[in-house]
Amino acid sequence: LSAVDSHVGKHIFDNVIGPQGQLNKKTRVLVIHGVTFLHQVDNIVVMKGGEISEMGTFKELLAKRGEFSDFLVHHIVETEQVELDPEMEELIHEDKALRQKIERQISKRSVTDSVRSNSSDGSRRESIKFDVQPITNQIDKLIQVEKAETGSVKWSVYWHYLRAVGLLLGLTSISFQLLSQGANILASIWLSKWTSDNLAAVNGVQVIDKRNSYLEVYAAFGFSQVVLIVLGAIALAFGSVLASRNLHLSMLNNILRAPMSFFDTTPTGRLVNRFGKDVDLVDNVLPLTITQSLSGFVIVIGTMTVIVWSTPIFASIILPIGLIYYFIQNFYLTTSRQLKRIEAVSRSPIFSHFSETVSGASSIRAYGAETQFMQTLEERVDVNTVCLYPSLVANRWLGIRLEQLAIF
Repeated sequence: LSAVDSHVGKHIFDNVIGPQGQLNKKTRVLVIHGVTFLHQVDNIVVMKGGEISEMGTFKELLAKRGEFSDFLVHHIVETEQVELDPEMEELIHEDKALRQKIERQISKRSVTDSVRSNSSDGSRRESIKFDVQPITNQIDKLIQVEKAETGSVKWSVYWHYLRAVGLLLGLTSISFQLLSQGANILASIWLSKWTSDNLAAVNGVQVIDKRNSYLEVYAAFGFSQVVLIVLGAIALAFGSVLASRNLHLSMLNNILRAPMSFFDTTPTGRLVNRFGKDVDLVDNVLPLTITQSLSGFVIVIGTMTVIVWSTPIFASIILPIGLIYYFIQNFYLTTSRQLKRIEAVSRSPIFSHFSETVSGASSIRAYGAETQFMQTLEERVDVNTVCLYPSLVANRWLGIRLEQLAIF
């Protein structure tokens, strides 16, 4: 009924939907945000926040002094409706407390409406008739500025990704990486034992049996290392693909089931950014980063184990060097992580502007605003570049300091 004039809506309700209408013997469900016809319906269901807050007849809901009563008072005071239906007016007059509440609200607004109320005739004052000014309070923006997270990444994020990968594949990949490095460590230890064995050669001539036994064990370690690396890479590849699929489907299901208010308050560019660049990071960048991190971690642990085993005194300086590396890395991560987030947020306006430009290309050409839109797009790309460049600089800052520390 909101799509037609008030008198047309009243005619439709009285002759079709209402108690005396053509559908009076049928069950009717009327979804409405006004109060004009509520006193004529059999049952009222009040919705708030997607849930049913109250239910009953018009008179019952007024007596409850709940959400419906507050809404009715607010609607009467704030709208420019000059008079109510006589039946509704009579019901409100019967409720003395509600009537007083409405009069108090009206009196609060009478200061600002004094000029208009003084020009009203006496007959209008005798009934519930209101003439109010438009609401001048500042209304919040429908589309809020996209905000970036701050602080460290929560452990729940890592756990969510591990669940998307699958606990079995995730633990299998980590186990294969550790076992492959264990095989590498054993191969190095075995090679060190072989070179230090004085009985392996007599007068400069290799003992065939000992050489073959050492060579066979060393080859077995090398072969097992290759097999474990391949199996770990396969498990990680399958897990990454499975995680990408699960995360994408989860995000897609949430978007498809989101209410219309979500699309009213969320620009298209943010959705394109999430499904575009962010999904690309999960598909291509994140698996490679995880592979390099796991392999680098196990290689460092393996190398330190071999060095400590061959040179035990080296263990005394591992802790000081480790602390220095930790503080440098922690300082870099705090800055780089936030720079990455800012860069990701600055990317959404580019997609939004591009989408809006494509959809409104005909209007842009008609008004000759091509230069203005091109300039706006270039400015947003520049903002994104400004956010990206410090991230690259921070990366080189870390590289230089780690290389200098390694030299010393």
